[in-house]
Amino acid sequence: MTITTASVIRLALLGLLGGLFELSVVSQVTVFGVPADLTPLLVASVGFIAGSMTGSVFGFCLGLFIDISLRQTLGISSLVFTAIGYGTGRIRE
Repeated sequence: MTITTASVIRLALLGLLGGLFELSVVSQVTVFGVPADLTPLLVASVGFIAGSMTGSVFGFCLGLFIDISLRQTLGISSLVFTAIGYGTGRIRE
Protein backbone atom coordinates (compact mmCIF):
# COMPACT_ATOMS: atom_id res chain seq x y z
CA MET A 1 0.00 0.00 0.00
CA THR A 2 1.32 3.40 -0.94
CA ILE A 3 1.23 5.72 2.04
CA THR A 4 -0.41 9.02 1.16
CA THR A 5 -1.78 11.80 3.28
CA ALA A 6 -5.33 10.69 2.49
CA SER A 7 -4.64 7.10 3.57
CA VAL A 8 -3.06 8.28 6.83
CA ILE A 9 -6.10 10.44 7.56
CA ARG A 10 -8.45 7.54 6.76
CA LEU A 11 -6.57 5.14 9.01
CA ALA A 12 -6.42 7.69 11.83
CA LEU A 13 -10.16 8.30 11.55
CA LEU A 14 -10.83 4.55 11.41
CA GLY A 15 -8.69 4.00 14.51
CA LEU A 16 -10.29 6.84 16.43
CA LEU A 17 -13.84 5.77 15.61
CA GLY A 18 -13.08 2.09 16.18
CA GLY A 19 -11.41 2.82 19.51
CA LEU A 20 -14.26 5.02 20.71
CA PHE A 21 -16.83 2.44 19.59
CA GLU A 22 -14.89 -0.24 21.45
CA LEU A 23 -14.64 1.80 24.64
CA SER A 24 -18.24 2.99 24.68
CA VAL A 25 -20.36 0.16 23.23
CA VAL A 26 -18.56 -3.12 22.63
CA SER A 27 -16.82 -3.30 26.02
CA GLN A 28 -20.24 -3.43 27.69
CA VAL A 29 -21.24 -6.58 25.79
CA THR A 30 -20.40 -9.95 27.34
CA VAL A 31 -20.54 -13.28 25.55
CA PHE A 32 -20.65 -16.25 27.93
CA GLY A 33 -19.27 -14.03 30.69
CA VAL A 34 -16.31 -12.77 28.63
CA PRO A 35 -16.23 -9.13 27.45
CA ALA A 36 -16.16 -8.67 23.69
CA ASP A 37 -13.13 -7.07 22.04
CA LEU A 38 -13.39 -5.54 18.58
CA THR A 39 -9.97 -3.92 18.28
CA PRO A 40 -7.95 -7.05 17.36
CA LEU A 41 -10.33 -7.61 14.46
CA LEU A 42 -9.90 -4.02 13.35
CA VAL A 43 -6.12 -4.25 13.51
CA ALA A 44 -6.13 -7.58 11.68
CA SER A 45 -8.29 -6.20 8.88
CA VAL A 46 -5.96 -3.21 8.43
CA GLY A 47 -3.01 -5.61 8.37
CA PHE A 48 -4.67 -7.75 5.69
CA ILE A 49 -5.55 -4.76 3.55
CA ALA A 50 -2.54 -2.49 3.99
CA GLY A 51 0.39 -4.82 4.73
CA SER A 52 2.66 -5.64 7.64
CA MET A 53 4.30 -2.27 8.26
CA THR A 54 1.07 -0.28 8.12
CA GLY A 55 -0.75 -2.91 10.18
CA SER A 56 1.90 -2.90 12.89
CA VAL A 57 2.00 0.91 13.13
CA PHE A 58 -1.81 1.06 13.19
CA GLY A 59 -1.89 -1.64 15.89
CA PHE A 60 0.67 0.18 18.00
CA CYS A 61 -1.18 3.51 17.79
CA LEU A 62 -4.58 1.95 18.48
CA GLY A 63 -3.19 -0.07 21.39
CA LEU A 64 -1.61 3.02 22.87
CA PHE A 65 -4.91 4.90 22.51
CA ILE A 66 -6.77 2.07 24.29
CA ASP A 67 -4.16 1.90 27.07
CA ILE A 68 -4.26 5.63 27.68
CA SER A 69 -8.07 5.72 27.59
CA LEU A 70 -8.47 2.88 30.08
CA ARG A 71 -5.53 4.02 32.26
CA GLN A 72 -3.91 0.62 32.07
CA THR A 73 -0.23 -0.25 32.05
CA LEU A 74 1.15 1.44 28.95
CA GLY A 75 2.39 -0.84 26.22
CA ILE A 76 0.57 -4.10 26.87
CA SER A 77 -2.18 -3.59 24.28
CA SER A 78 0.28 -1.82 21.99
CA LEU A 79 2.58 -4.84 21.95
CA VAL A 80 -0.24 -7.30 21.32
CA PHE A 81 -1.87 -5.21 18.59
CA THR A 82 1.49 -4.56 16.92
CA ALA A 83 2.09 -8.30 16.71
CA ILE A 84 -1.42 -8.88 15.35
CA GLY A 85 -1.04 -6.18 12.69
CA TYR A 86 2.39 -7.41 11.65
CA GLY A 87 1.37 -11.07 11.58
CA THR A 88 -1.73 -10.55 9.49
CA GLY A 89 0.18 -8.24 7.17
CA ARG A 90 2.82 -10.93 6.63
CA ILE A 91 0.10 -13.44 5.78
CA ARG A 92 -1.06 -11.03 3.06
CA GLU A 93 2.44 -10.67 1.62
